[in-house]
Amino acid sequence: MPYIELQTDYDGDFRVTILSKKGEVLFNQNIRSNNKRIVLKGFTLKQHTVTLSPIQFKL
Repeated sequence: MPYIELQTDYDGDFRVTILSKKGEVLFNQNIRSNNKRIVLKGFTLKQHTVTLSPIQFKL
């Protein structure tokens, strides 16, 4: 099964958006990294564009 593995600088919450080559949003969710990485199964970088944005909570 194809997958995309994203490396992060720290473990935390991130907004992950995946677009098709036509610009259609296929996936848009908040995900928590584990061991400074996020694995997205069923997607490839050849067919999709990925945006990874950190989410910071103010206390």
